Amino acid sequence: MPLALMSSDQPSKVAFVSGHRQRSERQMAESWKQPRIGLVCASRHHGNTLRIADAMGAALNAEIMTTDAALHSGLDRFDLVGFGSGIYFGRHDRRLLRLVETLTVLPKAVLIFSTAGLPWLSPASHWPLRRRLKRCGCRILGEFSCAGYDTVGPLAWIGGLNCGRPDAADCNRSRQFAAEVLRKISPQECPVLSPSGADR
Repeated sequence: MPLALMSSDQPSKVAFVSGHRQRSERQMAESWKQPRIGLVCASRHHGNTLRIADAMGAALNAEIMTTDAALHSGLDRFDLVGFGSGIYFGRHDRRLLRLVETLTVLPKAVLIFSTAGLPWLSPASHWPLRRRLKRCGCRILGEFSCAGYDTVGPLAWIGGLNCGRPDAADCNRSRQFAAEVLRKISPQECPVLSPSGADR
């Protein structure tokens, strides 16, 4: 094409394509920063675990749901799901354990959390849920446990354990834990997610 016949708006077309590419790259980067996160919480008696779920949910911008809601809506729309409850006689709430066994599709990345009268036993008390999730092929990115007000069984006769827990310090620790998990699901550190969702 002769130079004299070149369109005068050619630079603007180039600028448009360049701007569109930059917007696409920016949108892709934002999709990495904002994974879809859900927290399934089975909290009863004193609302201990729900308090922790609320704190983590605010840090993760996560949707918090009950086990019934998770069962009806499914979890396949999430990139990361947390499973948490109080600890009852050495394990998570049976509704949570049943949910993991019932669902046919589970997310690739998960986290586990709990509140308990004896939180230092969490490596053992998390084991039944941990085993089920690993058996389903889930990658566990972290586990969190803290003290919770416990009046189960004979503890009610003595006023319970850990009155006032979880407290502000526990909630702060749960937010710090959530931030650490969020860093693990970045493409640089742990390529669990696909920006296009093609691997789901």
